[in-house]
Amino acid sequence: MFRITTRQLRTFERMAASDFEEQLVEHCAAFWPRLAAAPGRERLLTIVRAAIARAAGYGFTLSGPVRLFIELGFLFGSGFDTDVQHPWARAYLTRQGETRPVGPDIEQMDCAAGLHHAAMDALSAIRGPHDRYIHAALRRLLALAAEPSPSRVDDLPAFALSALERVHPEKYAFVGEPALRELFAAGADEAARHGLEAPRDVLLLVAMMFAYGQGCTSDPIHAWIGRALTDETIATPALRARRLEERALSMARDALADMEIGQ
Repeated sequence: MFRITTRQLRTFERMAASDFEEQLVEHCAAFWPRLAAAPGRERLLTIVRAAIARAAGYGFTLSGPVRLFIELGFLFGSGFDTDVQHPWARAYLTRQGETRPVGPDIEQMDCAAGLHHAAMDALSAIRGPHDRYIHAALRRLLALAAEPSPSRVDDLPAFALSALERVHPEKYAFVGEPALRELFAAGADEAARHGLEAPRDVLLLVAMMFAYGQGCTSDPIHAWIGRALTDETIATPALRARRLEERALSMARDALADMEIGQ
């Protein structure tokens, strides 16, 4: 009788895992070509593997839930599961406040279904029909960036929150002021960690988190953010902030142009 040894079984499992990783890399490249192209294929594979491990920490081991977890990382930032802007994600992933069906496979599928539904609600509220809210937010962002920046602000949290609400009022309303005050605190701490003190620079870090996720400065999907802030070839933290701002605004202009071409 033919028997499969434990060693052979582990080899088959490694091959299956490798095939699944490659499928996810192809999936990301197909749905987010610009984001997936930036790090390169090998780095993208590393991103996928890290996301698989992170998903497993929440009990996601089936292909569908794992794929969803990775998709949400591309949509909301790799750290979406701990981002103060997305409490709905934490609630589903940590099974807060609900009784889940018995059985690990059934439970994770049920959790993934709820997570998907909540994510679609969030995207609808933030992006609007045909990305209408995003289009308007990009235009407001570019207008705000062109205005002179004050050298001194008496109430920096209020100043920052007012700017976020002006640029993207729909997302501001959906996330809510309490969570955005937490986001401001995180952004201010991150700005200080990088030696940034000017109001415009603190606002920049908060705005980056608002747009790309609370963990954006260490997010491998958006590695350009962290690289700009730690680029030792640029003399000062303030100049690094200007480089980051220039790159972010350039990307905003490109995104706006793409959206207007597609209209």
